[in-house]
Amino acid sequence: MGDAITWGHANCNAVILNAIADVPIGGIATFQVAGNSDDFNGILVNGYPAKFRYTDDEHGYEISETVNPFTKQRVDDFLVGDGWKFHVQFHLGHDDQGADPWMVANVPSSKWDATAVGKNLAYARAFCFYDSDIFSGLPTFAYYVNGALMYNPAKDSTVGGSGPHRWGDFSTYEVSVNPSVIAYNIGRGFFNSKGDLVYGSGYEPEDLPLDFWIPAIQACDELITDKDGTQSPRYTCGFEIDITEEPRKYLQICETAMAGRITEDRGQLLAYAGVEQTPIFSFTDGDKVQGAANLYDAKLGLDNLKNTVTGRFLSVAECFAQVDAPPRESVDDIAADGGIPLVDNMDLSMITHGPTAQRIMEATRKRHRAQATCTRTFRLPALNARKGQWIAGTSADWIGTKWFEIVKAVVVARSAVQSRRVGCVAR
Repeated sequence: MGDAITWGHANCNAVILNAIADVPIGGIATFQVAGNSDDFNGILVNGYPAKFRYTDDEHGYEISETVNPFTKQRVDDFLVGDGWKFHVQFHLGHDDQGADPWMVANVPSSKWDATAVGKNLAYARAFCFYDSDIFSGLPTFAYYVNGALMYNPAKDSTVGGSGPHRWGDFSTYEVSVNPSVIAYNIGRGFFNSKGDLVYGSGYEPEDLPLDFWIPAIQACDELITDKDGTQSPRYTCGFEIDITEEPRKYLQICETAMAGRITEDRGQLLAYAGVEQTPIFSFTDGDKVQGAANLYDAKLGLDNLKNTVTGRFLSVAECFAQVDAPPRESVDDIAADGGIPLVDNMDLSMITHGPTAQRIMEATRKRHRAQATCTRTFRLPALNARKGQWIAGTSADWIGTKWFEIVKAVVVARSAVQSRRVGCVAR
């Protein structure tokens, strides 16, 4: 529950203020639950969706009742006696945001006045008039919102994308559920209208190279046909950011949500979505630098093996309950590992869509089964190799052509000739 302001006889008037975000947001979202075709707007009172009507910009949403979304039965009725006693209004944190007019007109000036603007602060204001037939205490609130407004370089035609987005022009920003877009904004930073960094890593734009980020964004946006015949973007996510936490925590959440890699290399932050990458070069045994480190292991030890992936995601269809996604496993892989299920249990609480959770889990399962590791030392063209890129190789150490992801690349010098030692894992 947020901060409460009370006044009047026996403190019968109460306003509850909930800060939602320190940056502008896109508004309140709608959702549906399983077995119910009704749309619910994202205002939950005491844990249940509220029904309401929008009146005007001053009062906002007047709430009539809450309902159980599964049984469709009323839980609380807020229309007792002489009319509406409960309403909620939202302020989305935009630059031109003014003081809440209802608050200025109705709350004692000693507690609220016209200077209380909340610029760049998205918040909700709920008013309750105490009626013992309605309220046994102050209600609690939860809000399902359309997230922060974000810059998407893939929609900026001035930097290699396509569209009207422009960095620093908040009027062009949009809500996004693309984990690569969210990660880009965390990496570059969320700024207020004065140019102050509100949250994020604060990378300079040249240290977020778009020849990595735009393909990752586009791969996440690619529409995939789900089992029920509907289409959805390949990877999506959403989560709340605590600005007291390190940005790396949320970059790792985005990395999980895109089933890929977000990694720092030579002072730059690079992104790869969890899709097949094009190898940047191919090699054979003849490309090795003789006498340098050239190692290969075909299989991980039992302590590092996984053959089954489980996970729980946040189901909007179950009114935001955490539910188990069907496990991703292979009978053949379990048999190859001695008949023992070796489980990777994933936290997918940033995911609200079951098929998306399944895609992430399957990509993770396949990554676990690509067990080979390889270290090679090359001269050209490996000198420009970056962490996260893929290479393809043939060798007497394995059958056919294997693809590898670079997990480490260091410069070494042998007889004054520069080369690069590349550590890889199979893909």
